[in-house]
Amino acid sequence: MKTAAKVFIVLSIICFSIALLILIISLAVIFATIQDPSINQSEIQMVINTYVAFIIILSILLIASIVIAVFTFKALNRGMSKNQAILYGLLNLLLVNVISGILILVMDTEEDVNGISKSKNLSSDLTELNSLYEKGMITEEEYNDLKKKLIEKNILK
Repeated sequence: MKTAAKVFIVLSIICFSIALLILIISLAVIFATIQDPSINQSEIQMVINTYVAFIIILSILLIASIVIAVFTFKALNRGMSKNQAILYGLLNLLLVNVISGILILVMDTEEDVNGISKSKNLSSDLTELNSLYEKGMITEEEYNDLKKKLIEKNILK
């Protein structure tokens, strides 16, 4: 789920960057048109002003979307709390990509965003974690870190 959200976020960043580049090029074309002496400046000035305002507003939205997508991608890599997942999910839903927003919002129901499986029973989780440690599948440092996360997660419920 996390990987799929990352894929859609990266695709959104690429699309937004291309759209921003197209807007910048079209703005350059407008300024070149303004310099053309054969065009009646008074007739097209209002159209050009409206178009420039539209490009500026759209550019601001695209830049905001790119920034939100980058922050979301970083947050998915480092892990986030349930509240952060809701915030990033809603921001992605509104400004970045509907699919990545939905994936981030439903991620909480399928898996914890920090990579720890959601279980109502702390003792069974700790028993399973201890079993992994005794089998040598995780180091003592990983064991202590995961144990701490499990306990914190259950205390904060």
